[in-house]
Amino acid sequence: MNARKKIFLSFMALGLTIVSFVSATFAWLSLNSDVWIEGMELEVTSGEGFLVSVDDEHFKTILSKEEALSAILLKYHSDYHFNENGILTDAFDDPVSVEEEMQNIKLFPLTSVGSDTFALTLREGAQVDANSGSFFELDLYFVKNTNSTETSTGLLDVYLNGKDRVLANGGEEVEIPKTAIQSELDQVVLQAGLTVNQRPGIDTKTEYVAGENLKVRSSNAMRMGIIGKDEENEPTYQIVEMTDEYDLGSYATTDTTNELYDAEKNAMFTYYNHLRGEGALEKLEVEQKPETIRSLTKVEGGDEVNQVRVCRLEGTRSRKVTFRFWLEGWDADCFNGISQSIKVQLSFAQKR
Repeated sequence: MNARKKIFLSFMALGLTIVSFVSATFAWLSLNSDVWIEGMELEVTSGEGFLVSVDDEHFKTILSKEEALSAILLKYHSDYHFNENGILTDAFDDPVSVEEEMQNIKLFPLTSVGSDTFALTLREGAQVDANSGSFFELDLYFVKNTNSTETSTGLLDVYLNGKDRVLANGGEEVEIPKTAIQSELDQVVLQAGLTVNQRPGIDTKTEYVAGENLKVRSSNAMRMGIIGKDEENEPTYQIVEMTDEYDLGSYATTDTTNELYDAEKNAMFTYYNHLRGEGALEKLEVEQKPETIRSLTKVEGGDEVNQVRVCRLEGTRSRKVTFRFWLEGWDADCFNGISQSIKVQLSFAQKR
């Protein structure tokens, strides 16, 4: 029978659920937010020619949930390390209770706005590191599968997979999910008025007052940073801003030519100033806004293709790529904290 199976070929699927209980109603005002990572699933299978590792030593076709969590905790605890068997251990070489330790990582609104785009800071400018637990990141190492005849020679480009794909594999259909950051639709009761840009097909209303409800997807405030190196070994940094039709906008800037970045039509910015008083929060200058990628695919030659390359593999040399996740405090959707779980799924493919 030509059954459809959910088989992941030469890509990585990473599912995280971020759950929060937020008492404040505005991200930059959040004082008592508890946002943490509850679970993760990670699967990699060979088939299109690359393997993955969390320690640059034990390369596999499948990484377990615990290995993925361990990679995050390794950046959170400076005294943690992988032992010779690839198990995360503490300073005393005792195995770490991974899922229990993950509860110590609680996300807090941060920003990549500033002169150093590799850094994350609080709104006031103080830089934070992964060991602060206010965001999370993990290092993954990719290497060509030299046992695969189709990729034993030449170059292999690994992309973020931005489209659902169905491939033929031995008479069966293979389903590959796309990279996604998602959450449930939340109904927010506003404590002050705000202004939003129009959301075609969703809502033509642009002015809201205190007591009204606003539909929000908190996942639209998330960012994913991809940190790697190019062929000349120079550092590279890409920021991915994946959104859906409920997106309220992006950074609050002085740009009045684009509703996406117009502070006067930014829900976060206008809400803050209605709560705290006009001028309490200043607009970002246009040049302060970091460049972000808002679509993982593009149309090329009439086809939809992946456009975010993660790394290029050649020979037997591995490539390290860091994946960083945070709540962008300057984002239009980051004004009521996170009240629903957020699921992050990473999917990689060697072909566009």
